[in-house]
Amino acid sequence: PSSEFPDRKRGRDVDEISESLDCSHLAKKPSIQSLSLEAIFHPKFENENREVKSIRNEMKEKVNAGKGYLEVSLKHSGNLLLWSGSQRYYSKNSTSNAFTYVGELLLRQHFFRSWYGSKSGEEMYQECSAFVEMNRLTLAFEAVTSILGHHGDLPKKDFLILTAVADRSVSRFYTTVEVLEFAQRYRLPHNDLWIHTTSKAVDQLFTLYDSIRETGYAGETINALISVCDSHVISMYPHVDFQGEILEGIVIRYVSFNGIEMAECLKRLDLLAGASTAILKEVPVNLPMAFELIQHGDKNQFLEKKVISTNVREVYNSCIDKEGYKNLTTRVGDVINDILKATDSLRRTTIRDPVKDWDIPQLANSILNLNSSVDEETKRIATLITKLDKMNASVRYPVFQENNGRIYCLLHVLHDKTFLKYQKKMTSHDMNLYRGFCFELNTEKAAKSSVKAPSQINFDNGKENLMLKMKLLPYMVRTFCCRNGIRTISLNGPAAFENYTLKMMNSWQISTEAKSKWQDFFRSWGHYVHHVLSGADKSYIDTSLPPLTDQFYLNHLEYFIQLFKKNQLKFDNISQSHDSSNYKAMILVVAREKEMALQVAKFFSDKFGGVYLHDDISKITEAHLINMRVPQGGGLIAYASMEEGPKTIKRHVKIYGKYMSIILFGCDNESIESSSENRDRLLGVANSWRKLRVGLIKEVSIASLYDNSNTIREYQPTEEMDDALMSLSTFSSNVPALDNREGVLVFFPCIPGSGKSTLSSPASRYTMKEMLSALENVAAKQSSNERKLIVLVGDEVKQKYWPEVKKMRAENPSSLFVADKNTPPMAWGALSDSAGHGIIVPVLYKKTLSTTRIIGSVSSAGEIDCKKCHYYPFSLHYLALCLARVLTRLAGTHIGGLDNSLKNAAMIMINFFGFYQNVSAEDFFDTIKLKIERSGGNCCSRAVKVDFFTPDALPDLPSELSDALVDALRLRHGYNAEKKDITKFSCTPNVEAMEQRLRTVVSKYESFILGLTADEGKSRKDFMNEVVDIVRFSNVSNVNLTKAKEEQRTIKIVSVDVSLSTLQNVIKDAARRQPEIDKALRSLGVDVDAPWGKKCNNGVVETPHVTMAHCSDVSQTEMKTRFAPGLGNTIGISSTSLFWNEDIAALAVEVASISREGSEIPPSANNFVHITLWKGETIQASSSNKLPSLVEEGRASKIDFPGPLSFQGKLTFWHN
Repeated sequence: PSSEFPDRKRGRDVDEISESLDCSHLAKKPSIQSLSLEAIFHPKFENENREVKSIRNEMKEKVNAGKGYLEVSLKHSGNLLLWSGSQRYYSKNSTSNAFTYVGELLLRQHFFRSWYGSKSGEEMYQECSAFVEMNRLTLAFEAVTSILGHHGDLPKKDFLILTAVADRSVSRFYTTVEVLEFAQRYRLPHNDLWIHTTSKAVDQLFTLYDSIRETGYAGETINALISVCDSHVISMYPHVDFQGEILEGIVIRYVSFNGIEMAECLKRLDLLAGASTAILKEVPVNLPMAFELIQHGDKNQFLEKKVISTNVREVYNSCIDKEGYKNLTTRVGDVINDILKATDSLRRTTIRDPVKDWDIPQLANSILNLNSSVDEETKRIATLITKLDKMNASVRYPVFQENNGRIYCLLHVLHDKTFLKYQKKMTSHDMNLYRGFCFELNTEKAAKSSVKAPSQINFDNGKENLMLKMKLLPYMVRTFCCRNGIRTISLNGPAAFENYTLKMMNSWQISTEAKSKWQDFFRSWGHYVHHVLSGADKSYIDTSLPPLTDQFYLNHLEYFIQLFKKNQLKFDNISQSHDSSNYKAMILVVAREKEMALQVAKFFSDKFGGVYLHDDISKITEAHLINMRVPQGGGLIAYASMEEGPKTIKRHVKIYGKYMSIILFGCDNESIESSSENRDRLLGVANSWRKLRVGLIKEVSIASLYDNSNTIREYQPTEEMDDALMSLSTFSSNVPALDNREGVLVFFPCIPGSGKSTLSSPASRYTMKEMLSALENVAAKQSSNERKLIVLVGDEVKQKYWPEVKKMRAENPSSLFVADKNTPPMAWGALSDSAGHGIIVPVLYKKTLSTTRIIGSVSSAGEIDCKKCHYYPFSLHYLALCLARVLTRLAGTHIGGLDNSLKNAAMIMINFFGFYQNVSAEDFFDTIKLKIERSGGNCCSRAVKVDFFTPDALPDLPSELSDALVDALRLRHGYNAEKKDITKFSCTPNVEAMEQRLRTVVSKYESFILGLTADEGKSRKDFMNEVVDIVRFSNVSNVNLTKAKEEQRTIKIVSVDVSLSTLQNVIKDAARRQPEIDKALRSLGVDVDAPWGKKCNNGVVETPHVTMAHCSDVSQTEMKTRFAPGLGNTIGISSTSLFWNEDIAALAVEVASISREGSEIPPSANNFVHITLWKGETIQASSSNKLPSLVEEGRASKIDFPGPLSFQGKLTFWHN
């Protein structure tokens, strides 16, 4: 009951609840008195923004002013490992796992190798460990291995690189000089470091990066860095020798001199460089790894140290040999942990406490309430936690207990955006939000004398901390495209993967040349992955490779690259299908033997332009049968032996049989009866194939294709085979092609009673259909396909809803599909699968998103836990109005039965509101977008926003009403924690009591609540307009691209093309009226009266055009969306002046905004809209863009025409 909780401020925001609750009735846990940092790594920092280079420019300015220098290190590809001494190892968000066990083993092996022949590696390891513990340091390493997941490349060796040292006692990180000195003291494996102290060196550095960004590999990058730096400190583990040629990128950091003379600083760095070189001589690159040294050395001396003699790759392979790839990383970690246990007599063990046992934000609040008795470090950690809690940041706090009694918590940030949001809210005394953030929960207060005063602490969060992470394209292609795109391929096929990669390349601002270079690679990789995942002909696949997942993708990528480079890809027919096959149906070849069926299937595939082959009819899915009919689908050919029978394909016949044809090859009764074995059974199987209700069945004899030796001869036309080919061709031509334009899926992330069915009511549907029809008439007069409007009401669907959406969307991919169903967070990941390659658009109600924070939870037994905090993205006003709408529905008026006659209607509403638990209003849209895109979907960059409340300011809810809602949510939270269904009255009486309380209070304030409702007509109108507006901008029909291969090629530019003869006639007439035009052109070697074209070789551009959009500036989707409606239209052009110099000449032009056919033509993206008329032999046509500025500088000339020169052109797509 509400009275069990303290009074709180009344109002719309339920941050509203008291900060001090009496929790004395709760079970006692260890009394936590203080907090202390246990392990930290640098805060998150971003890649360089290619458009806004403010950090780069600030770095340059500071170096130019002599305030500091730049240091450059390599970004290795691996996993974060933190070490705070002894056995206290942590991975990014956990501990005591495969990553920490392998990391510990590799570090101990490193000490053995680096001190081999001079000192005991184990003694140096222990000495270093003691120093780290005593001085409260945390060492951060990049663990580069081939066994803990795949990154950019499989490393040549397994090793660690020291990347940072944190001094937790003063909350700072060592400077690079300090890191190097510390690393050299213990021969730890530090990174390569290049120093740039002069303006020239800095300019050369950034010029170097810009030149190698799209092509750089490790060897050439490192050599280039050496050539432009002032000093180089070499690593014990050179990247090329240990990791390989695939380099993730470089990290550039500005370092202030901080009052130290430049000469002194450089001298210190030179000494460190010399010391590193000396260490590398003692521990040369070719020195074997630790386990190899034991194998080659005195075998008896080190056998007791199994931790040193273990080769982690052998462990990895033995785990695969024993149990395959399932849970492989965990099993490898268990084996390594056993090895560590066998080596050490005492091992740290950890147990993760249940989440419900700890409320870290509440604990932090309690500690801060102690005020003056709290030490500075505790206060700063607690302040950070409470600040994250008030931000509603997506953070988890797993708590672990060690066998020695230590308790510690890992702060796990779920979304990277949290780092940036926190940094914006930081004050000068706040603690940084570190990565790999671990803090200890102490049962004793910290000694005040051991904590430095705030003024002495280096908070390391000022603007002097300038860092840039600058990645290289070869790495990004592998990880972000090839690896991360596997899910997109598996869900939506190779074409969607090509769109995904282009979107990535555009977001990285990659040049047109680089995008063109990678296009074929991506297309081939997409088909390779699709081929492997679909279970196609096994002869095309290296079966020794592991399963194709993001964890093991590199094995497949290396195999694929070998085939790609040698042009030996065996699945060429798949990619050809998208370029040359117009087939739109399925051919199923059935023969007595499967090998014969394969040969015949290949024959038909070749005849119809390379149709996609599928070897396992049991694995044919609805997606295959739908995709074969899209314009670029290219059909489908499957093959089977007759004895397999039609059972597995029969399940698809009811819906897709009209698109299937069956070729029974050598399966006639006469051939079967001539067989002496199983004659009757085979006759029965053959008849079962004939009885399938498909669009076409043809029986073809073996003699139509095979000679007497049972090998396919070079095709000689026979009447029987010609008839089969003609029948198949006619059958395909009669199959309607799917309209594969990019459709739109609209969904409602809301709760019942929001009014979604009102928005998509029959009246709204009729109006939207008319709006869509009008849109189609304007955008694509040439198209015979009208975009469909489909509204699927969730309460009317008896099957599972989202699979049904997927089926309907697949049959109508270009449709505007309104999913009239409440869609809570657990369903957001399924949207991408249902939408296919369509755009997914959420509907958000205005003024409903306001984070509601509740403190307290009530169990099913009525027990109160006042420490639990839970929050929701919607306001209590929204919940109250939705609840009132449901409870005022008359019995039998709601198709789903959710009305006032349903005895638990109110608790169903509370339960639905609870589905959104721990999603904040601030992160609501970002969370939707992230979940959709992570599952391979395409989420619209904006939501449809509709009025829900009146435009007036919302009044406070009556306290009786808000109390009831809060208490209901507390009760729901408690039931949910126990995994009990609060909508079932049979659980406990308090649920029924809460139901009645809600009904009573809503009835009491019914008129007040319903009076908050927005104008229904306006909401419907806004909904329709916004949805149709999104369709307008997603209209990518490309109706004039009649050939399927055109749709698959990347658009280079959108242009208005002008015929050369038209342009010459226009210039010739202008030159007669204005002789200075003729004089200017003749100075460039152009005779206006002589023929223009290839043969004259006078520098005149042979394909004159106005560039409207270029792929380096505008995405493929945007080019199609904006310009496809006018494709092929005739457009008026007028020229006002001629610009020229000795290198290039161009006409300044204006392009009409409406085509002759009536289509709206967007303006050109160029600042200088022009047609390049002439250029020098070595000059790029793009140089025309500089002509206006060159005229202003006096380096080019301009002639204005007395009147505009008018002519016409055609809107065209140019493809790479």
